[in-house]
Order: sequence, then C-alpha cells, then structure tokens
Amino acid sequence: MEIFQCPHCQNKGHAKSRFDLDNHKFFCGQCRQVSTISPGQASSVTESVANAIKCFERGDYKEAQTMALHAIEIAYNYAPAQYILAYYKEVVEKKINALNDFFAETIDAMPITVSEGKSLMKLFAISPKILLDYERAVIYLIDSAQPDDIMANQELYQETCNFYDQLLPYLIANRGSHTDLASAKSARPQRDNETVDMESEANTPISILDLYAGLSQSYNIPKTCYALYNAIAKLPDSPCINNSFFLETKTRKFYNDFVLPVGDIIQGMCDPQNRAKFGGAYEKRRAQFEALMNNA
Repeated sequence: MEIFQCPHCQNKGHAKSRFDLDNHKFFCGQCRQVSTISPGQASSVTESVANAIKCFERGDYKEAQTMALHAIEIAYNYAPAQYILAYYKEVVEKKINALNDFFAETIDAMPITVSEGKSLMKLFAISPKILLDYERAVIYLIDSAQPDDIMANQELYQETCNFYDQLLPYLIANRGSHTDLASAKSARPQRDNETVDMESEANTPISILDLYAGLSQSYNIPKTCYALYNAIAKLPDSPCINNSFFLETKTRKFYNDFVLPVGDIIQGMCDPQNRAKFGGAYEKRRAQFEALMNNA
C-alpha cells in the first residue's frame, strides 16, 4: 500500500497530520481537513504496529524496525511506529538525538489518539532505561492521549494506572539526585537552534514532582508514591545516606525541595485508604528527618 495522501490538498507528509485508526480518520496538518481512511489501510497499520511491539518486547529490534517501517508506509507519523524507529536509531545505530527529535515532533503534532497512547504505554514500559531524560515528555504524551471521561472507561483507567506504577518507580529509583525531580524543565525536549514558543504548555517549565502531584490526584498509583517516600532515604544526595545532616544548607535544600513536596503528593492521593496509610508513614519519616536535621 502507498502512503496515505490527503484527498483535499494532496499532502503526503505534513508533520502535524494525525491518523485516528480506530475511527478511520485522517486529520491533515496542512489544509486542516478531515478525510476517511479505508478499513484496509487502518488494519494494515494496526497489524504492523502490533507485530512491531511483539518484536520489540522480545528484543528483536531489527524486525521491530521493519514492521514499524511497514506502518509508516501508510501512516507516516503514527507515534508508536515512530518511537520504535527512533529507539532503533538511538540504541542500535547510536545516532544521538533520535529520541529527542521523536518527542519534540510528536508533541508538536499532538494530540495523539487513545490507541497511540495505549501502544506507547506498552513500548515505554519495556524501555525504561532510555527514558530517564524524557520523563516529562512521556507523562505529557500519555496524559494527552486520555479521553476527558477516562473514569467512564475503567479498563483504560486501570491500564494507565498500571503503566505509571510500573515505569515511574523505576525512574525514581534511578535518579542521581533530588534536583532531577525538583528542577523545572519543559515537557517538550528542545532542539539546537530552534525558536521556542514559550506560550505553549509543552514548553512551560515544570518539575517532575509537580507532574507527580497532578497524577496522584487523578490516578491510583501507590507504587509511585511509595517510591517517592522511599527516595527520602535512598536518593544518592539524601543526608540519610551518609548521615550528613550536619551539612545544613544542603540538608535544608533537600528538605524544602524534596521532602515537603513528597508530603504534598501523598496528601493529594486520590485513594483515601492509600492516602491515610501513606500519610501516616510519611509523617513519621518527616518527623525523623526534622529531628536529625535540627539536632545536627
């Protein structure tokens, strides 16, 4: 099959065009018209992406790349296929900035569809090591793919909770310092020599902790909240590691920038039972931290 061409303007490759395969729709990024995709075209892309994900899961990245290339022969910027191609370029072929470009271009072309989001969740969950520098972008993309009435779709809601609770604890446990989580950066990765639209939400600096605060209010993610609680004592720059509470400035910064925001995240947990359980444990840890800090 040939690459899909907009019947209104004959566009074949506009970066901001989107494919809604579930509803057989094409949204042209050039002329802004909506067109119909044939069931055969949609099915071909869906099957190619499903096979690509299976190959990706078992570590057969070359075959995953081949299947992803089949998908973009029709739906040229279908996000899951483009992620597999970017991963292959960066991890296998060692081409720098391939993932950076993927996230920037995909965010620029948003919104992505629910199906794209579900496939990306599968792919992100099995490739966590490469995502430490892209956590904001991952959360931003997955959040954008959720329908406004996600609570009405309990299967999708639980799938999203499970995704966050699988990926985020890994990323938290592998952070080099609390500043990785507390510092504010944009969700959209920046590229060299580009003009940035600072009015765009994706380019507004935000900390990962602030993103977690929003997630904990909407999704039941107890493993993520436990990972944050645990990180108070486990992060490499925590004064608990080497009992370095006597370093007053560093300790106070860790307390203000990380310990207190973790408490806010826990107190905002959407599940009342988990909120009470984690809240009690957090208050004990915070009190212990304060005692050690004030008596150093």
